[in-house]
Amino acid sequence: MMKKIFCLLILVLSLQAAEDKPIELNIEEKVEVPNPGTLTPAWWDYFEDPKTFSAHAKEFIEDLGEVQADFTPEQKEQTAALIRKILVNLEALPKLRTQKVTAPAERPFLESYSLDQQLDLATSLRQLESQLKAENKELLTLKASVAKIRSHIDDLTAAYLKMDKKVFARFQAGLEIIAFRFALEVNEQKLRVMEERVDLMRAQVSHLKQEVAYASEHLDTTQLNIPEMKAKLAEAEAEFKAKNQAAVQTELNLVVTSGDTPVERANMEFLALKAMSAQLQESLARAQFVNSKLRIQFAEATTAYEELDLEAFRAALSENGAQLDELQEQAREYQRQLDSGLDKLGAPPAGDKALSTQEQEVEAIRKQRYDLIQQMVPEVEKLRSRISVASLIESNTYSTLRSKRSAVENWWSESYNYVIGCCSEMFSWMHRSLFKISGVPVTAYDLIWGVLVMVFAYLFSMMVRKTITHFSSQHKKISQSSIFILNRILHYLILLIGLFIALTVIGLDLNSVFLFLGALSVGIGFGLQSIVNNFVCSLILIFTRNIKVGDYISLSTGEWGNVSAINVQNTIIRDWDGVDIIVPNSSLVANRFDNWTRRDPYKRLHVPFSVAYGTDKDLVVKAAVEAAHKVPCTISNHAYLDNPKVWFADFGPSSMDFELVVWYNVYSSG
Repeated sequence: MMKKIFCLLILVLSLQAAEDKPIELNIEEKVEVPNPGTLTPAWWDYFEDPKTFSAHAKEFIEDLGEVQADFTPEQKEQTAALIRKILVNLEALPKLRTQKVTAPAERPFLESYSLDQQLDLATSLRQLESQLKAENKELLTLKASVAKIRSHIDDLTAAYLKMDKKVFARFQAGLEIIAFRFALEVNEQKLRVMEERVDLMRAQVSHLKQEVAYASEHLDTTQLNIPEMKAKLAEAEAEFKAKNQAAVQTELNLVVTSGDTPVERANMEFLALKAMSAQLQESLARAQFVNSKLRIQFAEATTAYEELDLEAFRAALSENGAQLDELQEQAREYQRQLDSGLDKLGAPPAGDKALSTQEQEVEAIRKQRYDLIQQMVPEVEKLRSRISVASLIESNTYSTLRSKRSAVENWWSESYNYVIGCCSEMFSWMHRSLFKISGVPVTAYDLIWGVLVMVFAYLFSMMVRKTITHFSSQHKKISQSSIFILNRILHYLILLIGLFIALTVIGLDLNSVFLFLGALSVGIGFGLQSIVNNFVCSLILIFTRNIKVGDYISLSTGEWGNVSAINVQNTIIRDWDGVDIIVPNSSLVANRFDNWTRRDPYKRLHVPFSVAYGTDKDLVVKAAVEAAHKVPCTISNHAYLDNPKVWFADFGPSSMDFELVVWYNVYSSG
């Protein structure tokens, strides 16, 4: 038997080769129809092949119908919704699998474009970009939905595998898995089609951008009609004035309206929305007015460049550009308010709920607000489109001006405009509120002025202190410590006055300043306690004059030296070895120290010495006193201080001990 089969296979292959056709083996493995009660991990393979999908779907529906025939009425009711969902997706899936996105034929570029043709292209580009943005948003939503369905199927499958195969709940769970798997396939096919459509729209946007740029370089300006443009400008101006008056009147109607009842409040919100709608119409008319002015400027720059007053022309062009920027900001604000308005509307009341007369009136006004918002949404997009078109005309005008000037003039003009633009942007940023102090907004401009005031106060304080120091150097009778105290007091006073002026420059009144300083002091009390403590102690040291610059003091630690400076946070003491000892001011206030020169610069010194037994005592005293007088800092012939003396101290083991007692001037001793 095997030999016959092998020979038959050889014959088939030979005949196939003779006909020069590909070999087709019609051997198909029988795949079982998925049963919701006994689903396997590979059950979806039954529907995977598009060629057999219709036949397999028919078999699945027939088997499902046979199984459902044995259900009780209650079970049929429980599975009816899932089965309907499966049938709907079964019908939609074949069409989605074969659906393709066809790209339209690309339109070749023209040899030249009129201004209107270029603007039409720009409008089409704007609309296509808006559609692409919406498609991208929908694409992201669909991707999230697909991921959510896939995760839900995994959760259902995990629970399904743990169920008893004989219970109806397992069949129902399997049916739910099948329904969600078909929904997943339908959404994946929709996602595929949408991705193809988005890719095509991106290509169209790219092509349109290239054509708009090409049209800008190949504009036909021979058909520009300035008188006709001026007539349209007059119409646009009249329309703008009319819309402006209508917006003002609507605003007045809103101002005189008030109310406390729910109906009156709802009506006020509706009137506020109507006022915004009137403002939107005014912005549309203004955009058209600016558009008309820019058209004339473009035509004048193209056909009558030599006759233009370039300075006035550039100023007018810049003014129109500023109006476009303002309109762009208004468009963003309109969109933000519309989005906020939709959120505030909320959901309508439940249909089965009986409404009172007042609630019915409020609901009717809510519907009117909703309808008005829906009407305003495309108007905002229309405003953006007009701004985009006007911006393109502005760009064309600048390009024309550049083409009329030399390279050097273009470079100078672009550099000037860039610098002016940067300065304008910086000036605008500097006047934006950064934060508030006691309800007063503070801008970067205010802060800069405040810092400059403080810098000026510091420099002025430095100049005053240098002047006083120079004056004191020429008048030796003024003590160094007095000059130091005066310098410190003036320094702190000038800085304090500068601080008050700086806070006033920022915009704070005196009450706010004191409130701010009070709040600041609380923060300082917790966070900067040691710093403030040392600062206050420096003031205590200066005003009590227990210690002065130039004093000789000894610390409780045994160190001593000359006070060289009393700073805000610490006092510097230079010892005999030239080492600067830095002591916190709070330590000097809280701890004991000895000031050798607080009242006067005189100190008594005991110098011990010894001589051998038998030495003439008078000669010893005379020699010691003469030696003391030769030292410049020794005090002699003073009104209340003794001259140098020699005291006998003791009889030592091998010598007589004496002490030379001398009063000397500490400052003169070096």
